Amino acid sequence: MKKILNLLIFCLSISLFSQKNLAVTYKTSIANLETNAILIASKTHSMYEEGIEFKEREMNEFEPNSFTIGGWDHMRIFQNLKEPEVLKIQMFKNEDRFSYVDKDYYISDTIPKLNWEFINHHEEIEILGYKCKEARLKFRGSEFKAYYTTEIPTTFGPWKFHGLPGLILRVSSVDNPKIYWEVEEIIYPYEEAKIADVSAMNFNLSMKEYIQNFDDLVEKRGRAFAARMGSSYQSIPKNMRRQMTRERKYEWETW
Repeated sequence: MKKILNLLIFCLSISLFSQKNLAVTYKTSIANLETNAILIASKTHSMYEEGIEFKEREMNEFEPNSFTIGGWDHMRIFQNLKEPEVLKIQMFKNEDRFSYVDKDYYISDTIPKLNWEFINHHEEIEILGYKCKEARLKFRGSEFKAYYTTEIPTTFGPWKFHGLPGLILRVSSVDNPKIYWEVEEIIYPYEEAKIADVSAMNFNLSMKEYIQNFDDLVEKRGRAFAARMGSSYQSIPKNMRRQMTRERKYEWETW
């Protein structure tokens, strides 16, 4: 795991923030599929990346129509605490025949404010030697349970999670136990960690536009498959298609 961490950090070295940084590796899962993820954070910026090294999967363990942002595709999420609700997402083209990421995407995702509920009646648990408290969050149609430690003073966490008074070590979906993030290694402080400078990248696609493009591609492929099979096409409702995803319903959707 340490070799993986060092390799990822090297690959992500575009420019440096001068202060001591934090490096965290996670194991994350969606629909029985596990992959490695890494969080690099300074005092004010963070970069989360997942989908680089995949563990062996069985194709019958998941349905390709169930995936959208944050599945098994290679992605990076950048955050700046000056605008904590504006996430810059870099999605990389995936040649896997099940993937719906048909090209590189640069997405600007303005997410709803994360209103964490602090769970104070539970006893603290210990993760990797750190005492952790529990918090819960309802986010885009899903509910999540998180454990964070105030022993590492950062507001960042894996994926799109942030805003707790300490590093987030574990997150799991209350709705789907197959969706989770589990810390594997923490190096803090870590002076060698480097964070990419995204100021020159053009994140010109909104999340709403990306999801609309994604849904259109799903429909197009579904119709083409039905035509090849000589059968009629029946569209899968979005609420059913996203049952296994992290984000089930977006704030602009009214269904």
